[in-house]
Parts: sequence; C-alpha cells; structure tokens
Amino acid sequence: MNGKAPFAVLSTVPALLRLGFFVLVYQGLLAADGLLSALLLGCAALVWVFMLMPGRFMLGQMLRQDSDKQKLPYIQAVVMGLVRLGRGLLYGLPVGFVLGWVLRQYHTVNGQEFGRMIKRFSWVLLKAPENTTPDVGMMGFLMVVLLLGMYFVLGWRQDMAMEYTKQSRSLRNKLSDARQVREKGEGKLGRVSLVNALLMAVSFVAVAAVVLLSVWPQLQAADGLFALAQTALEMLDTPLPLGTLIAMALVYLMVCQPLCMLRKMRLARAVQEMERRM
Repeated sequence: MNGKAPFAVLSTVPALLRLGFFVLVYQGLLAADGLLSALLLGCAALVWVFMLMPGRFMLGQMLRQDSDKQKLPYIQAVVMGLVRLGRGLLYGLPVGFVLGWVLRQYHTVNGQEFGRMIKRFSWVLLKAPENTTPDVGMMGFLMVVLLLGMYFVLGWRQDMAMEYTKQSRSLRNKLSDARQVREKGEGKLGRVSLVNALLMAVSFVAVAAVVLLSVWPQLQAADGLFALAQTALEMLDTPLPLGTLIAMALVYLMVCQPLCMLRKMRLARAVQEMERRM
C-alpha cells in the first residue's frame, strides 16, 4: 500500500465520523424520549473520545513530512486525545455554563420572566436592567457569549501544536514540545491561525447559508432581536426539513472537509518549521 492510500483513509474516515457525530447529537437533542436521547448523546460522546480525538493525532502524524515517521499506536493516540480534550474543554466551561443556564431557563420559566432574565445582561453594555429593553439585554448576552467563546477558542488553541509535533512515547515530552513550538513560533503560528480562521469562517458561512435559506421565512417574521432569539430557540425543538439536512451534509463533505484538511496541512507544515528552528 503506497503512502497516499492510508492518508486518504485517515482524511476520509474522520469526515464521515464527524458527520455521524453530528447526526447522533442532532437526533439526541430532538429525541422526545429521555432514555433514547441519553443513549444517542452517549454514543456521540464515545465517538468523540475514542475515534475523533485519537484520529486528530493519527492524521497529524500522517501530515508530517518526515522520511522516518512511524505509525502512532491507537492507545497512545487515545491517551493524548483525552489529555488534549480535557485541557481544552476547561476553557469552554464558562461559555458552556452560560449557554446551558439560559437554555434551561428558557424551558422552565414563562416568557415574561425569561425576558427579565435576559435584560440583566444589559449591564455588559453599561445599561441598568430595570431601565432597558429585552433587545438591549440580548445584545449584552450575545457579547458575553462572544467574549467567552473567544476565551474558549484561545484556550483550545494552546495545545494545538501538540497534534503535529514529532512523535514521542512520553506525554510529558509531547506537551513540552508543543509548548516550545507555541512559545518560539507564536508569530508564525499566529499568521497561520489567522488564515485558518478565515477558512473556518467560509465553512461556517456555507453551512449557515443552507440553514438560513430554510428557516428565513420564520426568522423574518420576528420583530426585534429578542423576538428573533426566541424564534430561533423555538426552532431548535423542530426538526429541519430532510432536504436541508441533505444539503448541509453535502456542503460539509464538499466544502468544509476540504478546507479542514487544508487547515491541518498548513498547521503541520508550520509546526515542523518551528521544530527545525528549535
């Protein structure tokens, strides 16, 4: 088997696994039966932990241009994936807590109480909650989510180089190498990450455009930002049309996945350049 065959497998399999992961999460969130929902979401978590995360490291090693590179053992990839996932998700706890709390409140309190709760976020915009509107509160909420989301992204990025550094049987050495690459190559990695962020934005816009084409009539009827958010939350409990789901899958496979591979190749090349300078 030539070198291109395993690379093709390791680039195609994660794409299909990610698609399956999204399907499990989507069906789990929509499932009316609590047990079925927990089962589907649990299966999604297993796919993430034992397939997608190890696959990141295995693919990262495949993308290295080493003449003597060795195959990364699956068990080692699982351990590294768990460490990478655990360290990264710590930065996502704040934004996850805020989103989870708001979604829970939306489903447990009445509309007026939910509006008063959202108005409390107006303090972000230096507005007193009692003297403002739900629309201003929603702007404050979105700003909080944006700031905490950026904190999550920057935190997740801390160990980004770990997936592409040279293979090491010591997890400590792997983390140390990634830290050195990050510290000594921050400028280079920053430029690569900026372009990669633009490529990711293209993927997001492509998927969002498909969804918006399907739900735009409902969103267009909303009057104001708060009403728009309420309409969007209500639509989360409604399955998307089958045609929209198929279109999203096609956009993911034909647009998002190629751009994802391009981002990974750029990162792998940048990390190796930094390693040569160390």
